[in-house]
Amino acid sequence: MSIYKDLGIRNGHFFRDELGMRLKASNFEQRFFDRLEAVKVMHPHLLSSVDNIDEEFGVSRSFRRGATSEAVNQGAKPDVLDANNRWRKVEQAGASNPTFTMREHYTDVQLTLKQRLQFSLYF
Repeated sequence: MSIYKDLGIRNGHFFRDELGMRLKASNFEQRFFDRLEAVKVMHPHLLSSVDNIDEEFGVSRSFRRGATSEAVNQGAKPDVLDANNRWRKVEQAGASNPTFTMREHYTDVQLTLKQRLQFSLYF
């Protein structure tokens, strides 16, 4: 962010190309795979069950989808999942405003941090 500030960039996409256009996750995929391959070599026990890193960790497999699936597998309660996955409503709304229940709309994230952090306890 300090680099953007020094360049006079105050808004727009954080991950961008030279023209300021948003970069997609796939733009970073090969670097991600390379790092995971290095981890597999240096610490084989961490990824011993993974045969094909590209297949298992491809960015087409959403991190959020994977995290939610894992939390469900670990027994996360629906209210914990819903609190964490509020982003889905925003994404699904696209250019229009997302529709939240009154409870979701008026719930302060800071005041419900304890409940929201429960999601990360499943990992």
